[in-house]
Amino acid sequence: MMQPIMHYSIPETRDLKDDKGSYMGYSFHINGVLHSCVRYRQLHDLHERLSRAFGQSTLPPFPPKRLFPLTSQQLEERRARLEKYIQGLSQDPRVSNSSLFNNFWVSTQRESRHMTLENVSLDVFLMNGSKLTQEVSTISPTHEVHQKVCERLGLPERLYPHFGLFLMQKQEDGGVSMARYLQDCESPYITLKSFGNQCRIVIRKKTWDPGIELEVLRDPVGLNLAYMQTVADIEHGWVPVPTDVQEALARLQSRGAKQQYMEDARKQRFYGCIQFDPCVCDHPEPGTRVTIRMSCKEMIMWCAEKTCNAAAASPPIRETVFRVTRIKCWRITTKPKPLPDETEDERIPTDPETKEMELELAFEYLVAKDELQWVRITSPQAVLMSLCLHSMVQEIFQTQHKNHSDHPTDGGESSRNGMRVSSSLSWLSGKIKGRTPSQPEVQNSVFNNIGDDDL
Repeated sequence: MMQPIMHYSIPETRDLKDDKGSYMGYSFHINGVLHSCVRYRQLHDLHERLSRAFGQSTLPPFPPKRLFPLTSQQLEERRARLEKYIQGLSQDPRVSNSSLFNNFWVSTQRESRHMTLENVSLDVFLMNGSKLTQEVSTISPTHEVHQKVCERLGLPERLYPHFGLFLMQKQEDGGVSMARYLQDCESPYITLKSFGNQCRIVIRKKTWDPGIELEVLRDPVGLNLAYMQTVADIEHGWVPVPTDVQEALARLQSRGAKQQYMEDARKQRFYGCIQFDPCVCDHPEPGTRVTIRMSCKEMIMWCAEKTCNAAAASPPIRETVFRVTRIKCWRITTKPKPLPDETEDERIPTDPETKEMELELAFEYLVAKDELQWVRITSPQAVLMSLCLHSMVQEIFQTQHKNHSDHPTDGGESSRNGMRVSSSLSWLSGKIKGRTPSQPEVQNSVFNNIGDDDL
């Protein structure tokens, strides 16, 4: 299931002013979206508090204060070092799971959005369209809202970790798109406001492995939530099923036979998939338009085959399946979106007000024994894809090591397992071209160096 893994970057800085004079603001993007603009002194104060809580020697080095004004080169060096510092903190589960760290980001999010501190009503939707209106604070972090919603639904506390809050966006064609997985570094209320009226917060099951999901289905509330989600995903086309199966499921739905409906739905190949918006990939060749679904242990990619018959109304569809255990590592890169006549080499550092940024997910895949190949996907949902990969790795890791656990898995143990998995991931420094920041590479702890016969 999805656990806290954050993608931090500072793709730009801003010259700002207040009543005390001018200062440099660092625009932090978290999980691919502008989160807040933060001053150096705020980050320095955070470092001081973290040092007292966890010990300075255990934290990444923080760029020091300077007595004299910084040159342009020194400002750029500070930006890069601050980015590396925050990325280093985010890989330490002691820090990244702490209220001290996450409350800092919620606070800066509120300040940057000029939100007042007050109690508000927040609508959280179920997948059948019904909603719960929950009283929260503008600075209530995600875990507080999530807990209140689960309590309202009557979900047993042990099942809380199997569900999460997501931003879903309605598309012009009537479909839906997953915009974001909400995490503790943000206020769901503020994030929803920043995304606009086309989005809503929904509670969804976030478990991939059908075996792990069985615990959810044994509970009546968990079964009902999973049932509503499955019905919605089939209706939206995320889980395509044959016509005869769809008719059989419709009959079960009309009778309210939820248990039987779920048993039959779980037999379908794409059960539990998340479908992403069409995007661009360099596989099988650069510039290929693809549709991607992620399911348990797999990333499935479809693209239209190029045929000799250019007039063909419906060219055949090529399917490529990437198994998660064959992905050695992956990374997220944020870069300026090129202008229509601009090449990759002509991209220059840019202000976010004058040029859009784009996200790229790149992963190194084992295509044959001792043969690795990079696959690159350009998509606004690249960070969400990365979170899905990470959560799949966590579940596989937990399944492989469950026999070594001293205690049965519950909500608390699940969280600790997530921390151990995060600790097992090795983060490497990514290259920065100009001002194009690259996230560290995430090493897959369940990567299998399989042979040709297994491919």
